[in-house]
Amino acid sequence: MELNVNDVVKIRKGSYGVVTGFNGKPAAILFASFTSVVGRYNDKLKHKNPSYDIVAVYNGEKLSSFKEVYKTKFNPEEAGLEVKYAE
Repeated sequence: MELNVNDVVKIRKGSYGVVTGFNGKPAAILFASFTSVVGRYNDKLKHKNPSYDIVAVYNGEKLSSFKEVYKTKFNPEEAGLEVKYAE
């Protein structure tokens, strides 16, 4: 699965992040307390540390602000985000 800029991802630990990019190509995933480089994930969205495996990807185009993702009670279904991938 390939990530796109503005996708919202959920990792196994339960944190949500937003895929950011450079020149339209995904470069990093911004979480509330850390950043992860997209290149650390393989084509199956797995990380060398299983706690950071991506378990869900949502289309984040409908978000009015990416800051919504960092709210403690964020729920992608309530935000109306389309599921692109779920483990």
